[in-house]
Formats: sequence, structure tokens, C-alpha cells
Amino acid sequence: MQKLILLIALARATGVLAAPCENIIAPALAQAFPTAKLLEDQPSRFDLPGEMALHGKVLACRTWPGNADLTLIAVALDLDNSYLEAPQAGLDILVVDSANGALRARRHDAQLFAQRPDPSSYQFDAFDAARYPLSPNQLAVGIRVSSGGHAWGEGSLRLYLRNDDKLDQIAELVTSEAQSFRGFGRNATSQCRDLLPDLLAAPDIQRTVAIGPASSHGLSDLIVSETRTPHTYALECRPGLRPVKTRYTIKFDGKRYVK
Repeated sequence: MQKLILLIALARATGVLAAPCENIIAPALAQAFPTAKLLEDQPSRFDLPGEMALHGKVLACRTWPGNADLTLIAVALDLDNSYLEAPQAGLDILVVDSANGALRARRHDAQLFAQRPDPSSYQFDAFDAARYPLSPNQLAVGIRVSSGGHAWGEGSLRLYLRNDDKLDQIAELVTSEAQSFRGFGRNATSQCRDLLPDLLAAPDIQRTVAIGPASSHGLSDLIVSETRTPHTYALECRPGLRPVKTRYTIKFDGKRYVK
């Protein structure tokens, strides 16, 4: 516990953690990772000994939007060798009591925060600041994640509901999509002729989500607003193109939200 207290003191001094998190990180980590060996010179980092040693890092901490009694902590667990696999590696989301750091629920997602650069791996970005009251007594929480390669990028919103000591994922919405076309412009005339079909098929896409008035299986429907903006190079080839806006509804089927 002394090392945990030192960890918090260092984090507070360097601004890594801010109130109200600074006083509850220590007891939360002690419960969630009882074998952790904290790094005194690197605030919010620790090692987990074992056959496959893992390195932990607190990525984010914030009060659950709309529920000040609970606090959310995101912890990344990685291996030294990113090409090895371990079921413990990934992202842990901890739900703790805001008053004392007592662990109330957690979720482990091996797909999140994967270091391996493949399209199926996602990077945790942040806890969403928005409130998601999906029913009178159920408040969801969102996290923002991203993925991509050298020529494309994608952002997503994932929604979770607390289910006793677990967090259940109930929705995943791709909120942004973009592609790049390297080398465009060296011979614009021929490239427009050859690449225009691909450019038209790859607009920049942005989506936002709002809570709708109707409900399905006890949870509010979600209204998705989508804007498809023609790629910059497509506009060079065909200047008259305009953004296309649509709206649609996704409904809860008892387990997840579906279109």
C-alpha cells in the first residue's frame, strides 16, 4: 500500500491524475491487480509478474457521466513482445466507488489496446463525456476507440451497461471513416479517369448518436445522424459533389443495438 500511496503522490505532482481520481486510484488498483508491482519513477504504471509478464498503465479516469457515485478507470495491459498473445493483455475498464475506490464492476477486452498493427485491433481514446440515459434506471457509459492503417482510419463509440459486477457491451457504432489516396495529383486527368469510382466509393463519413423517444426491449432507441462528405480528391475531379445526410434508428434487441 505504501508504494500505491507513493504512486498517487507522484501522479498528483505531475498532473497525470486529477481530482476526483487522485484519491481512489490506489485502492482501486490494489483490488483489481493485487500482485501489481508499481513503478515508483513512472506514475500510473505497474508490472504484473507471471509466466508472461505484463505492463500496466492507467490511461484515463473520470466520474461516470450522470452518476457521480461511480468512477471509471481505463487500464492498459501489454506484453513486452507485441507478437505474443496472452488472454490478460488488452484493456480493463474498472468501475469503482467514487468515495473510497472500492471495485464495483470491471470488464476485460483483449481486442482493445492491442499493439499488433492489424485491422482487428483498436486503441482506447477516451471515456465519452456524454450521458446515455437509456431507461429511467439504466445509464450507459461510452468509450471512444480508434483503428486504422497507413491509408485509412476509423473511430468508434462503444456503449456499456453495468450488470452487477460486469459491464456488458450493448452497442458499437462507427462514428468516423476516412481513406487516403497517396500520390494523387501528379497526373490529375488520368487519375480522375482511373480513380474516380474508388474516390466516389470512399467518402469521409461522420456519425453522431442521440437518444430517441421510442424504446425496444426496455431501452431507448438510438437515432444515428450520418454525413457522407465527398473525398477531397473526388471534389477535384467532380467539383459539384455535395455532402449527403441521412438519419436512421438502431434498436435494442435484448442483447445489443442493431439496425
